[in-house]
Amino acid sequence: MKIDIMSDLHVNTFFKHAKPDDKLIEKLWRQLEPKGDVLIIAGDIGEINQQNVNVLAALKRLFYKEIVCVFGNHDLHCLHNRVIYLYDDNHELVEQHHWDKFAQKIEDAKELYRDAGIHLLDGNIVEIDGVKIAGAMGWYDGGYSKFYKMGIGKHRIFRYREYSDLQELWQRCMPDDDIKPMGRFDGLLKGELLKIDAIVEQCDVMITHINPSIEQCHQHPDWKDDPSCGFYSFNGKEYTNRFNGSHWIFGHSHFVAQHTVERENKEAFELITNTLGYPDQNRRSYTKIKTIEI
Repeated sequence: MKIDIMSDLHVNTFFKHAKPDDKLIEKLWRQLEPKGDVLIIAGDIGEINQQNVNVLAALKRLFYKEIVCVFGNHDLHCLHNRVIYLYDDNHELVEQHHWDKFAQKIEDAKELYRDAGIHLLDGNIVEIDGVKIAGAMGWYDGGYSKFYKMGIGKHRIFRYREYSDLQELWQRCMPDDDIKPMGRFDGLLKGELLKIDAIVEQCDVMITHINPSIEQCHQHPDWKDDPSCGFYSFNGKEYTNRFNGSHWIFGHSHFVAQHTVERENKEAFELITNTLGYPDQNRRSYTKIKTIEI
């Protein structure tokens, strides 16, 4: 089976309309050179649930047998708004629901994806043609800054002290505005690690939005000496050592890389990130789709 890999589509920055014409979606996607039967997206699909689903459904009609994805932090942005905006039949944004509970919003978002035939993984596994694909968002844990004993933030707002410094800086400085009021930094981390723990040994392919490695060679090459990598990775060695599959796919950091990672048992797997990113990050040519065969 051939699998196309991409992350961080941020479709709302590419398509301004509620339900883009299939021709527009096809034009963009063909530039990325798709070759697979299945598409994996490692989070940050976009910030409007219905638009995300509209675009993915079109990609499935045009290119793929199946599409598998996980949540990213930007997907949580659109979940946390007190009013969830959907598009009506005239492609106008309307107030569709008014929810107070974050968990309920997640379940309703999952239903939108499910109804469109898209596999949105959140601590579960889907099997396609004998290949078991597992996924969860993951979350930052400060492990990078802690391990390298770095001051936190580009301007060294804090000298390195404790994990709580990372959470404080995240609440002050990261653009996750809509999920800051939740006070769920620790809760999200704990919940995501429990999801990963439950599925990591049972799959051939693992997907997380967040990089499970704090090794500097696995960070964005322009940022590897910056403690902000504490917001782009988690110390997942416990899980990568237990991972029995062949490929672990992540996103979030907006770069393209593939590394062979050796487990403690000396066996190895491929750690891959392949990001589309924002339009202004790809002015000359978009990142091409990475295709693997399993």
